[in-house]
Amino acid sequence: INAGIYTSASNGLHTVRLTVASGTPDINYFIRVGEESISTTIHEGLVNRGGEKLSVQVYPNPYTSGRLTFHLNGFENNDKVKVTITNPQGKVVFTQVRDNSAFFEEDLSDVLKAYMYFITVEAGSQRVLKKLIVN
Repeated sequence: INAGIYTSASNGLHTVRLTVASGTPDINYFIRVGEESISTTIHEGLVNRGGEKLSVQVYPNPYTSGRLTFHLNGFENNDKVKVTITNPQGKVVFTQVRDNSAFFEEDLSDVLKAYMYFITVEAGSQRVLKKLIVN
């Protein structure tokens, strides 16, 4: 479905809202096609250059406190993997650049309050988005 056209913000941040008029669609990804006809895909199941599936597991999810565990599958051969956690308004609450790390833990008890967050893991043009619920 072509959901429409939008203009890019000068700061690089974008908000995309999809309004479902009726029914219960199962939306698990979207593709943004840039002006240069380069696709940027945000979803699990994307395949890296070595043919491995990209995926991100974060647990516990829902999270309450203590250590949050990250498994970054398919990102192992990248020099720099950026992990960002944002709230639904787009405010970045945590960011870190990892070198060749498929598994790590962080205590984010002081950073994450009861809310819904988005975890974005990026390496080059490859990006995976994961939802995190904090109780």
